[in-house]
Amino acid sequence: MFSFLGTYKRRIIWGLFIALFLALVTLGYLYRKEIQHAARLALQVEIFEQAQQENLAAIEQLERDRDRLQGILLERERKQKALRRELDKTRQRIAELEETDEDVRDWLDTAVPDALLDELHQNGGQDEGGQGDAPGEPSGAVPGAAADRQDEPQST
Repeated sequence: MFSFLGTYKRRIIWGLFIALFLALVTLGYLYRKEIQHAARLALQVEIFEQAQQENLAAIEQLERDRDRLQGILLERERKQKALRRELDKTRQRIAELEETDEDVRDWLDTAVPDALLDELHQNGGQDEGGQGDAPGEPSGAVPGAAADRQDEPQST
């Protein structure tokens, strides 16, 4: 007697499943642009994270290079200071010899021959940076010697 209710319940359940499925398909269709947009955003986030990792690796490499170059610069500065101290001591010794020894004084007043100057400039008259005579020094002069003798009368 109630056998039709069993089929009726099944029909209702199947109808509800079909209605739910159609509702989901309709919602998916309506929100497909948003879903595509979300997928594109997720892909872009992944691309940006990968680029960020590459940038961080590049930054680390640049920092290592900077540290290495700073070490090189500090070493070069240390060597330059040592060379300047040695040059100052040499200039001081020349000034002392110029005051005490007449032969040294006469030698310092003598011009160096051009051929010797050319040879010195070609073979070793330059420092590491390619610089030759100090600015303000006459070519071939003993560095610092002329400055020490500015108040002495020049003989011609």
